[in-house]
Amino acid sequence: MIEYPKKLLPKSIFTKLDFDNFINEPEFDNFYLLRTTDDKDFLDPFGKLSSKYVALQRDHIRDYSTNICNSYFTAADIFLKYNKAKSDRSEIMNDWGYCSIKKELYKDMCKYFDYVDDRGYFILSLKAFHNVIIDEKSNLRARVIHTPVNSNFWHCSIRWYLNDVDILTLSEKERRPHLTIARSRIIQLAETSVKNYPDLSNHFCASNRRGTIFRKLNRYFPIVGSAIISNTLI
Repeated sequence: MIEYPKKLLPKSIFTKLDFDNFINEPEFDNFYLLRTTDDKDFLDPFGKLSSKYVALQRDHIRDYSTNICNSYFTAADIFLKYNKAKSDRSEIMNDWGYCSIKKELYKDMCKYFDYVDDRGYFILSLKAFHNVIIDEKSNLRARVIHTPVNSNFWHCSIRWYLNDVDILTLSEKERRPHLTIARSRIIQLAETSVKNYPDLSNHFCASNRRGTIFRKLNRYFPIVGSAIISNTLI
């Protein structure tokens, strides 16, 4: 049984990230999304991301699971893999309910996650996928949404929109050609190494509670901005 890293867990003092607020950040170019692969050898003979590693099935791209790279979630965390065979998912992978994680649920995380050392990852620029038209002909737009789950506050989804309509609402047949375009864009822009781990504290701390939150963060996470973070629950 592993010790699941508590630095990944959501806490009641956190608030969801709004990536629209990132656009005017001086370092907007330095924010990246990380996607794990089940194999370290995921490039094709031309050095590009192999299409089979974009997603197991094309339709899985409709709600594309990633993580925002930062001083809490780093490339070292890719080796944690949820073992579906051990669990019925229970609350572990449910959407975050805006509260801290109970100790009983944390114990389940330790049981139902495995450490798998042969995983790989690629990264995608947040700037290239947030509120960006990726196909002029169809007006297909990509947006990044923060979708934290109980086991991972840093989970994000890339969604795809046609004239502000999420293609999740379309039938599988209707969204198929748009997901083909999305897959091509992911392959085109995928990179293979994390550039940096920015400090996102200003973004996930509610502004009206920021003073209190920073005091708590400084108490529990004294090395904010580093990949080495305390493993203490708040």
